[in-house]
Parts: sequence; structure tokens; C-alpha cells
Amino acid sequence: MEEAQELMDCFFLKMGDLFVSGPVFLLRIIGTYSNNMRMTIGGRKPDGSDATNRATYLCLQSAARLKLHDPTLSLGLHKDSPKELWEAGIETSKIVGGIPTLENSDLIIDILHKRGLAIEDARNYCTVGCIEITGSGCEFANPSAPFSKTFLNINNVLLQAINNGINPQKNKQGGLQTGYLYEMDSFGQVRDAFKAQLEYFMDWQFTLNNILEHVGNKEIPVPIASATMDGCMESGRDLMMGGAKYNSTGGAIFGVGTLADSLAAIKYMVYDKKLCTARELYNAVLADWQGYELLRRRIITEVPHYGNGDPYADELASWAVDIFSGRLNSYVSARGGHRAGIYSAGAHIMQGYKTHATPDGRRSGEPLSDGASPSRGRDTKGPTGVARSILALHPYNFGNGLQFCMKFHPTSLRGEEGTEKLRQFVSAFFDEGGMQVQYNMVDADTLRQAQARPEEYRDLVVRVAGFSAYFVELHKDLQDDLI
Repeated sequence: MEEAQELMDCFFLKMGDLFVSGPVFLLRIIGTYSNNMRMTIGGRKPDGSDATNRATYLCLQSAARLKLHDPTLSLGLHKDSPKELWEAGIETSKIVGGIPTLENSDLIIDILHKRGLAIEDARNYCTVGCIEITGSGCEFANPSAPFSKTFLNINNVLLQAINNGINPQKNKQGGLQTGYLYEMDSFGQVRDAFKAQLEYFMDWQFTLNNILEHVGNKEIPVPIASATMDGCMESGRDLMMGGAKYNSTGGAIFGVGTLADSLAAIKYMVYDKKLCTARELYNAVLADWQGYELLRRRIITEVPHYGNGDPYADELASWAVDIFSGRLNSYVSARGGHRAGIYSAGAHIMQGYKTHATPDGRRSGEPLSDGASPSRGRDTKGPTGVARSILALHPYNFGNGLQFCMKFHPTSLRGEEGTEKLRQFVSAFFDEGGMQVQYNMVDADTLRQAQARPEEYRDLVVRVAGFSAYFVELHKDLQDDLI
């Protein structure tokens, strides 16, 4: 076993040696170089039995021993997974931040099977990129990939819904003329305006994806990948031309916490409690909260926030993402169906630069909330409160994956007792329908010290938003977001 472990370590080092660089703006999205190599371990075999074996534990041991952020691991867990595997996965993540991601294999298998994959192929799924789920070696899911306009900034949709289709950051007409917030007599009119704008922009996104695939797929064939994918040799068609056994395209939103809190602020402050007028809130948002600090602080401290299991905010989040998932999952292109996802991969930082102030009190240019997670500092009811809010999003509808990041102080999960607490929490979350969870177990003081003395923390791996990275190599904006 020592020789086997050494070989696995060498394999991990070789995978981690694949260096992928990029421009500065990309650095702000993905944080640092990452080759996006991900391995899915655990889970079930095609016959439905548990797939855990010695190599599963060797992979976890290599991740913990070497403290590499690439390759990252997804650990499939289910009702038949041994307790030892749970413990090994959690202990590994304590050492190397966010590796592995813990996934609800039974839920994912069911999603893929109902999506059209044979049960054997669904059981043999893998995760690609951050958290996108797909058939392994048999499906070209194309999530966040070439010729896929993946991300829709759902908070810019809301801003245009309450500003007559005008983006307040650029002051240009981009959406439908749905009126101004101060013209809306009820929250129902706000919801109607948001729904109309969201469907309008989604149809544009779908149209662009179709055009891009129609043109791009002919221009960039991938014969090597096609030769390894089930269906391409049999059909005589390249992967990009729909030759794979299964085909789909993934799209995603992020900033769900920011959106839910913004909708809740409008509903609570203007229409339910009447603590301010629609005109006053509209003016405050357009002014980037300059001169409206008291109103801003009241919204932050008084309005119910997403991430606490509070139906007031959670139902608004659920309503909004259901519109998104229902419409996206209904789209069908020439190569296959579309599948909805919630993840950010760090794009919540860059898109924050491009998003004006929002009704939840966030200022222009500040980060949006990442993935499906709550906005920073707005969750005050502990991990179970956050989990209840995530479950309200109906994870089952997100066949392109749903990113749920959590942060724990190391003292709360110290030792075997801490590991068991987290195992019970994640197990209960999965029983209730959660798809996946990834977490950091590091305190803010340690991260501040790493910012100040990076040479002493070169091997500190943290989870960002679907991927892990060395903290000292992250762009400062991403570092500050984590802190």
C-alpha cells in the first residue's frame, strides 16, 4: 500500500503540473491558474453497488498529503457509503480547503436518469468544472464551455425591471419597458416586471447560444475527445456536432442571495411595512445609497434575509429561480436540451464590478453573493438555517449543478467530534434533498495573516466558489471576499 500511495501521489503531482494561465480579468474570475482537472470518486457502480475501494482512500490521502489545489475531487456519497469514507472525506477537507466536494450521489443519479441517461450511465456520472454533473465518457454536456454563454446576471435583470429596462450603471436601454419602481402600486407588479425581463433576457441568451453553437461547432472539431466519447465513432460525428451518446448545454445564474434580499427589501420596506416610499427606495438605489445611509442600515438590519431558513426571503428566492430553471430546462437546441445551474466560479466578483447598487443595501461595484450561498454576513441562524434556504431552491431542478459553499471556524469542527457533527449535518441535508456542499474550515485571522505574510502560507488551500486555490495566489478582491 505504501508503494501504491507513492504512485497515486506521483499521479496527482503530474496532474497538478498542467499549468493553465490567462489574462488578468480571468484571474479575477477563477482566482489563480487552474487546469479544471476534476476527479469523481466514491459513488455507485453501474450495477448500483457501492463503488468505494482502496483507490478512493488513496486519492483522498494524496490530496491531504500534497496540499495541491489541482486536481480537485468530488466525493459521491449515498445511503450505502461506509462511515469511514465520510470521515476520510471530511478530514481531508479540513486539511486542504474544499477538497473534496461532498455530493449526494443518489439525487444526482436520479436527476441524470430522468434527464434521459440509462441508469447504468447515470450511476457512472462525473462532475466537471466546478459542480456541473454529466455522464462520464458518454455525454457532451457543454457547461460553461466554448460556444456557451453560461452566466446570466440575474441582479441586473432586477435592476432593469424596476428602472423601465434601463441599466442604471450605463444608463442605456437594454430590457423591456416595464416601468419604474415608483410607478408600481403593488409588489405583484414588481414580480411581473421581473418575470417579463428575466424571460426576455433568457430568450436572448438561448438565441445567442444557438447561433454560437451553429457557427462555432463547425469551426473547432475535437477529434481526440470525440474518439474517447461513446457515440461519436458509432455515429461518425464529432463531439461538437452532436456525435456523443447524450448531449445537452448548461446555463447558470449566481447571486441568488443578493437577489432574494433585494426582492425582500422592496416587499418589506415599501409594500408590507410601508417604512419608505417606492420613490425613496428607488432614488436611494440610483444614488448608490449616497445620502441614504440610515435607510440602507435599516434594510440590512431589519429586513428578513435569505440564508436563515426564513420563508419571507426564501420563498422569493424559490419563486425567482423556479422561473429561471423552468424556462431554461424547456429549451431545446439542435444538439440537445438545456439544463439549469446555480454557480459562479468566482464570477460574482467580476460581475459585481458591472452591477449597480441593489435594493438590499449593496453598493455599486461590490461583489454579488456567490452561487446559491447567502450574501456575506446576512446569515445569522447557523448552518441549518442556510441549509433550509438552499433546499427551498428545489435543487432537483438544477441538472447543471447547484453550488453551495459554507464556511466554518476551525474550532467548531475540531477533532473526531467535529467530524461527526459535520457528517450528521451533511447526511441530514442530503436526506432532505440537498445536492452538494463544499466548505472552508479556516478563520478570518489566519487569512489576514496570509495576506500580510504570504511567504509563510504558500500551501494554504481555500475553497473559492466551485474550485480551490492557494490563498496567497488569489486576486486581492477574491481574498477580501473570502475574509
